[in-house]
Amino acid sequence: MPLFFGCIKFIILLLEVILQKNNKEPALKVIFLGGVGEIGKNMTALEFGDDIIIIDCGDTFPGGDMPGVDLVIPDFTYLVNNKEKVRGLVLTHGHEDHIGAVPYFLKELNVPIYGTRITLALLENKLREHKLAYVRPYMINFQYCKNIKIEDVTITMSPSWTVHPLYCDNMLVRGVTIKNPADSPNTDGIDPDGTRNLRILDCTIDVGDDCIAIKSGTEDTPDKHPSENITITGCTMLHGHGGVVIGSEMSGSVRNIAISNCIFYETDRGIRVKTRRKRGGAVEDVVVSNIVMDKVLCPFIFNMYYFCGKNGKMKYVWDKAPYPVDEGTPVLRNVQINNIIAKNVTSAAGFIYGLAEQYVENVQFTNCTVSMDPNGEPAVPAMLDNMEPMQAAGFYVRNASGIVFNNVVLKNVKGTIYDLDSTADVTIR
Repeated sequence: MPLFFGCIKFIILLLEVILQKNNKEPALKVIFLGGVGEIGKNMTALEFGDDIIIIDCGDTFPGGDMPGVDLVIPDFTYLVNNKEKVRGLVLTHGHEDHIGAVPYFLKELNVPIYGTRITLALLENKLREHKLAYVRPYMINFQYCKNIKIEDVTITMSPSWTVHPLYCDNMLVRGVTIKNPADSPNTDGIDPDGTRNLRILDCTIDVGDDCIAIKSGTEDTPDKHPSENITITGCTMLHGHGGVVIGSEMSGSVRNIAISNCIFYETDRGIRVKTRRKRGGAVEDVVVSNIVMDKVLCPFIFNMYYFCGKNGKMKYVWDKAPYPVDEGTPVLRNVQINNIIAKNVTSAAGFIYGLAEQYVENVQFTNCTVSMDPNGEPAVPAMLDNMEPMQAAGFYVRNASGIVFNNVVLKNVKGTIYDLDSTADVTIR
């Protein structure tokens, strides 16, 4: 059952659509299934022709005349008998007398649920208690489409990923503003997946997760497509977990990516590439140029031990011993990063950690200046096991070959400017 932000406006809009669709004299039925002449158990159905909207789905506690009863919920029989008409459940707020019966209702009917952010957050906790699955829908989702243009629009309050092209070709996103609350989980801005020939130009993205995340499926995706030939130019990224992120879903490969002339402000990480064993695929041929970052934790991350998500705690994900190289071994290679200014950086200037059996290969930094904030809060630069928080650290490099620092200036670093070990093949010019 998808969960949607918003509430009152949706009721009005949906009623208008229903009235227009039926194209006949209004004959609206208001059916009270609970909450009339009693405290709690609020539930009302609005029926018009072939459409039903439900408002609230609460419970109440039993009275003294109900020995042995723990909870009283509305009678769903009418809705179950007319389930083909039910278009959605709207929750007016998050009290038990308005949401308490939702888990029992969803066992009978799987319908979209609408409410405010705080109401849906309370509902999510309740669904977890009942071990019920829930999913927030994407705001805009294209699948297997060609020749798409999204231009000069503002998109706000997305329930999950905001713009998600899946297996698309020849797409333009230009002049788009995306605004989601900074504390809203998984509300990525633009997430192309298995998509090619995509241009993202002159956009402002202010979200609660990754601003742009380029993906191409996981090892469990049956039909993997590469994401390739993607240009990101002239964009402003605000408050996300990453400015531009690649992975960790990259099993179909990600290649031919150009990122230029952008501003990243308070995006936690800047350029972030993440993967792990069994993903397979390659991230390669990426150019990043002319970027200004301010107040980020870490501007550059290449992490092949990424542990978030399904199976993230399995030994093969975190084990630093070398494994046999096979089709599930991911590859990160051939990245050029040029003309970057990063200031007020709190955790580390950069973080590169390849697999013991498959190093990060051929990453070149040219004309980059990174200024650390000596008073910034310590933070973990990348999501991998047993990583300690860092404060104003330099570049941390492990399991990497062909790493070149050409005219790279680091300021206000505490401790070692380049933290290297024997697994780091690094050239500093």
